[in-house]
Amino acid sequence: MLFRIIGIIMTLIIRLVWVVGGSRKWHMPIMIWWFRKRGMKIFGKPIYISALSWFDGSDYAKITLGDRVVISSGVRILTHDYAISRALEAAGVDIAREVAFVRPVSIGDNAFIGTYSIVMPGTNIGKNVIVSAGSVVKGNIPDNAIVAGNPCQVIGNTLEYAEARRHYLSSDSARFD
Repeated sequence: MLFRIIGIIMTLIIRLVWVVGGSRKWHMPIMIWWFRKRGMKIFGKPIYISALSWFDGSDYAKITLGDRVVISSGVRILTHDYAISRALEAAGVDIAREVAFVRPVSIGDNAFIGTYSIVMPGTNIGKNVIVSAGSVVKGNIPDNAIVAGNPCQVIGNTLEYAEARRHYLSSDSARFD
């Protein structure tokens, strides 16, 4: 119970620093420190993790983030799923306690997870992947894929996307942060 209260306080501190810091990303070192302390495996340095994203707190050690990852606002990353309990009871199986699947989630180097996406337990997102906003991601997503939808489907290739939009680097619509 005490650790849960500390977790809630840390979340509030991270969000407060996020609000005060604005675009300066002051919350990132605190957030990365906190996640690593809880057991999350973070390789390299994430570019951005929104303070309004949510990581399944049942076992942070089941979550792996690669280098240069971007996780947008409202993203939910889940490592557990209790749906099996409901299915077993529907099938007439008498269960004494709730049953959950607990599976790891891995997000590869240079991946972008769009706002309000949900990453389901057991998901492995490859390198250089773009997840479109609002997607529900499950299973193995190959390197360089662009995925969208519920359930998500591969709709493109990151390398082709970059090549087709390279001209934006010299346009007035480009913003460099």
